[in-house]
Amino acid sequence: MRRTALSHPVGTPPPIRQRGAALVVAAVFLVVVMVVLGDATLRLSATNVTDSALQADAVDALFLAESGMEHAAQRLANGVTCINLVMGSTVSFGRGDFQVTQATDVSGDCRVRVTGRVLFGGSDLRAERTVEGLLSPGGGVAAIAVGNNGTILHWDGSSWSSVVSGTTGNFSGIDCPDQNNCIAVADNDHYTLWDGSSWTSNTNGNLAYTDVACRTDIDDCLATGWGVFIIFPYRGIALWNGTSWGLSEAQLASDQYLSISCTAATCHATAESGLLSRWAGGWSNETSVGNPVNGIACPTDNDCWAVGNSSGNRYTIYRRSGSGWSNNFLVSPPARDLYAVDCIATDDCWAVGERLGGNSYTLLRRAGGSWSSVSHSTSGARNLNGIDCNDSGSCLAVGDDGRVLHYNGSNWSATTESTESLNDVHYMDGSGSGGVSLLRWWEIIN
Repeated sequence: MRRTALSHPVGTPPPIRQRGAALVVAAVFLVVVMVVLGDATLRLSATNVTDSALQADAVDALFLAESGMEHAAQRLANGVTCINLVMGSTVSFGRGDFQVTQATDVSGDCRVRVTGRVLFGGSDLRAERTVEGLLSPGGGVAAIAVGNNGTILHWDGSSWSSVVSGTTGNFSGIDCPDQNNCIAVADNDHYTLWDGSSWTSNTNGNLAYTDVACRTDIDDCLATGWGVFIIFPYRGIALWNGTSWGLSEAQLASDQYLSISCTAATCHATAESGLLSRWAGGWSNETSVGNPVNGIACPTDNDCWAVGNSSGNRYTIYRRSGSGWSNNFLVSPPARDLYAVDCIATDDCWAVGERLGGNSYTLLRRAGGSWSSVSHSTSGARNLNGIDCNDSGSCLAVGDDGRVLHYNGSNWSATTESTESLNDVHYMDGSGSGGVSLLRWWEIIN
C-alpha cells in the first residue's frame, strides 16, 4: 500500500496568515484598551477640574460670608441696633454677594447670621455658605487721642476713657501701624509706646517732637520736630528703629518741621516756613510755598494733600500729584487756618482747623473732584487740631478743651472728653467696627 505524506505534520507552526490574524486581533484589543483608559483618564481629569472649581467657589462663598460679618460689625459700631442689622436685600461684592439674614440680641451681644453666595453671570448660583457670629460692642480699643499734659484717651467705639501715659509733656502726634502697636510723641523729648495692653514712656534728647508716622511697622517710624545743637537751632526728622532714635534728616534752621505722612515707600514732611520735603530712599526739599504748612496726608506714594494758614479769604490747600506741587486754594470767606488733613483716597479727604467763630467748626470735605466747606455748629465750638478716618463713613476729629467730633457717614456730633486740649487722634485700621469685637463664629451646615 502506498502511503501519502501529511501536508502539515503534527507539531508544526500554524500558517503565516493565521499568525497575522492573531496579531491584528491583539492590536485591536490594545487599541480598545488604550481608548478605554484614555477616556477614563479624561473623565477623571475633568472630575478633578470640576472638583477644584467647586472647592474654589466654596472657599470664595465663605470669604463673602465673613465679609458680611465685618460689614455687620461696622454698622453696629456706627449706631445701627442689633435687630436692624438684618438686610432686606443682598450686597454685591467680588464674585457674588452677602446678606445678613438674622440678628438677635443676646445679653448685650449681637448674634448675627450671614449668607455668602458665589454667582456665575450675576445670577446663577455656584456656591453658598452661611456663618453665624457673636458681636460684642465695646470689645477693644477702636481709637486713641493724645493731647496736652500727657493726656491719652482710649475709645472703645462708644465711650472714651483716660489712661496713664507716664509723662506731663504735650503730645503732638500719634501713629499706630496695627492695633497692638502705637507710638505717641511729645514736645518735651518724650515718646511713649503702646503694646496692645499698656503704655511705656521713654525719653530721647534729639528733638521736641511735633508729629510721627510709621512706614511699615512699629520698628520703622519717623518723627518731625526741632532741636538745638550747641546753641544753634535746627529742624529735624528722627528715625525710630524699634530700639533707638537716630537723626534721619537735620538742617540748621530757625523754623521747624510740623507734620509728616508716610506710605511704605515714601514720606513727605511739612515745615513752618512752608518747606515741603520728600523721602524716597533719601531726603530732598521739593519746594517752599512761603506759608506755614501745618498738616499733610498722602494716600499713595506720590499723591498728597497739605494744608496751612489761610491767606485772605482763601483756605490754603496744596496738592502733590505725580512729581510736583500745585495750589488748590478754596475761596470761602471767612477762611481760617487749617491744622490737619486726612485722606482715605485722593478724592476722599477731610481737613479741619481754626473755628469759624461762635458755634461753627471748620470742616472741609474733598469729594467729587473739589473741596467744599461743611457746616456744623454746636454750642461753644473749638479749634480742631487733628483728624483721622477709618473709612469714608467713620472719622474722628479732636481739638481744644477736650473736644471730640465723630462722623458717622452722614453727620458730625460733638462731645467734650477732657479738660486738656487734644492734638491728634488715630483711628485703628481694621477696627472700622469701632471697637465691636467678633467673639467667635461658626459655620451653619444645612
